[in-house]
Amino acid sequence: MIGDLPEETLSAILNQLPVRVTFIDSSNVIQVRNELCRTPERDPAKLVGNSVFDCHTPESIPKAEKLIADLRSGNKRSQSMIVRSGGKAWQEHFAAIHDKQGNYLGVTVVRYPLPETGAHTNS
Repeated sequence: MIGDLPEETLSAILNQLPVRVTFIDSSNVIQVRNELCRTPERDPAKLVGNSVFDCHTPESIPKAEKLIADLRSGNKRSQSMIVRSGGKAWQEHFAAIHDKQGNYLGVTVVRYPLPETGAHTNS
């Protein structure tokens, strides 16, 4: 990143984005989620500090483990997929994060709702 921001400013920026943002560290622990992750069913703060696998169904854990392993190993740099949750379609983008020396730091997940089929928006 170019420049230096106070944590409060970076937090405000992440919270105003129109997407859900999660960072999972190299130990597969959820470290950060922005406020848009908050839903009536789920408080993002309750997931911070827990394994990313704790918020997956038993059936989906092997797929999540494989994706994270591929991102960690460099076999994949990123992957996008469409998932259905809560009766909505969501685009999810997973990206491996590395420091300047190439060390794996974790994964960012960006999630946003897809418009219903035939819906058009101007924004």
